[in-house]
Amino acid sequence: MSEKYTIKEVSELFHVPKSTLRYWESEGIIGSNRNDHNEYREYTTEDLIIIADILFYRNLNIPVKDLKNIYQKSIHENMNILYASYDRIEKQIQELKKVQTKIKKRVSAGMIYENLIHDTPTYDKPYFSSIVHIHMGKKTQNVLDYIQDQSILAFVMNPDDTIIQVYGTITDHQDDQQDILWTKQEQAQYLPCYLKLSESIVDQVTLQRSLQQVYDIKKKPGKIIANYLITDKNDDYFQAWIELLD
Repeated sequence: MSEKYTIKEVSELFHVPKSTLRYWESEGIIGSNRNDHNEYREYTTEDLIIIADILFYRNLNIPVKDLKNIYQKSIHENMNILYASYDRIEKQIQELKKVQTKIKKRVSAGMIYENLIHDTPTYDKPYFSSIVHIHMGKKTQNVLDYIQDQSILAFVMNPDDTIIQVYGTITDHQDDQQDILWTKQEQAQYLPCYLKLSESIVDQVTLQRSLQQVYDIKKKPGKIIANYLITDKNDDYFQAWIELLD
């Protein structure tokens, strides 16, 4: 005689809620028998084999509706279900990789910030070639890029007017259609520093300290180029570079 298992035993064995087993049964995906004495559900070894197989499909996120009468379907039909599941999972993997890349960037930004506040900058000069003006109200390519990756946000500021920042996005590619705010000159020299913005206003204490460093080495400050790093509470931190002029 085949062994019999209660719904509680099956639930604990497969880590599946009893309500899920009842639902699968109501949808005709699995079956069970009733005990002759108490009318409780009972499952045979064969039932458990089917449940294990159904779990395989459900762990692939294959919808319950696609599992109805699955054992009456042809191999070709079942293969199509698996192929569709494979494609769906592959897309999910690619999306998760994008999220993982964003996390790595944000962690890296935090490390760059820590280095800057300890006067050990990660980059002595801008690591990008240009800053392109961003028009937030328009669906331009750099706006769409910024929505996907906030680390490309940047601004350019003149040392004689530190109240106004002109925002853009960093890029290594430019064309004649773009409004270029700044382009890196390979022979230019820079003083790396960081800037703090509170409610979009540059913290003058941090800025003036960096400008003083420029004067201390007998140079004049040129344009200030800043690239978004990280937000701490209500303050935004940017890694920045001050152009050094003779």
